[in-house]
Amino acid sequence: MALVWVEGFDCYGGGMSTTPATMGQMGYSNIKGVLTNGRTGTYGFNFNWNFGGQAGFLTRPLLTTTNKLGQGAAMAPVGGQMNANNANGGGCIWQSAGGVTEMNVSAMGDGSIAVFDRSGINKGQTAPNMLIPDSYQWVEAVAIQNTGGAGTGYAEVRVNGIQRLVINNINLPNLFAFHGIGGAGAGNQNFIFDDWITWDGSGANNNTFMSDRRLVLCVPNANGAIQNFTITGAQPTAWQSCNAIPPVDTNFITGNAAGDISEFAKQNVTINSTDIAAVVVLGRIFKSDAGTASGRIGINSAANVLNSPTINPGTVPAWYQFVVEKDPNGNVPWTRTNVNNANIRITRDT
Repeated sequence: MALVWVEGFDCYGGGMSTTPATMGQMGYSNIKGVLTNGRTGTYGFNFNWNFGGQAGFLTRPLLTTTNKLGQGAAMAPVGGQMNANNANGGGCIWQSAGGVTEMNVSAMGDGSIAVFDRSGINKGQTAPNMLIPDSYQWVEAVAIQNTGGAGTGYAEVRVNGIQRLVINNINLPNLFAFHGIGGAGAGNQNFIFDDWITWDGSGANNNTFMSDRRLVLCVPNANGAIQNFTITGAQPTAWQSCNAIPPVDTNFITGNAAGDISEFAKQNVTINSTDIAAVVVLGRIFKSDAGTASGRIGINSAANVLNSPTINPGTVPAWYQFVVEKDPNGNVPWTRTNVNNANIRITRDT
């Protein structure tokens, strides 16, 4: 696997004036921002420093530490409000174990994008006007750990797929353990982020710059042929019990016994794309008590099933992602038709 995380901000709901509590169940920390109109789908995430109390990164631990980590997102400065001119401007963050910041990619007051090292020193900066007020630009950057001693790390920034900055002498001594977006600067700053992706150098797919990506949420809209889970709550069908935005925790489906499986058809992809990097199965799962229970989420493409690693949920709802970079029907790149025809599934193992 190389694509390790995606976030389109469309699964949480809850309106645009408050930060949804369910975002914390995705494993994020430092959630200081609000949902707002996004570039793709319904929502993006807005970091606004104008009124105080909103400064901070949206950060999350990686499942596996890595020596190469890339991040990309659509970024829009609201009304041109970007005046940090330091490592705390709006952008992306790379952190090592313990949440220690190793590198920032930050928006500057003139619309340029700068790379700051772990000491907060500006190591390089693009030309001005890379970011355009009230317009989304795709900003993607990679950090590679030191390979030949101190100060031999590598950083690169691309804007809308075009290389704009290369730094060969940045000090990146530690493995990356956290990724994040946002900023911690004070003053007149206001950014909307959408379609955030994170990738590493592993695997054969999606292990380098992916360029502009749009994340499309396709929620269940029909039951599949296999329906072992039972309905809990007020909804008349299983698919209606697990497609609410925001989630409704009194309506869900229950796997009562090991081996239970349920499958669901879903909405079609709503953009005209012929370049699909991956399908990401998203589940929000919990168990009813302290007993043992485990399961998996997966996908069924023309009777070819691929399931996630084992999930061991707690009693509080939590989100889980399973990135499927190739169509299991032939282990080939996804086509829009095959994505639309594939069913998502959930399995109870124990």
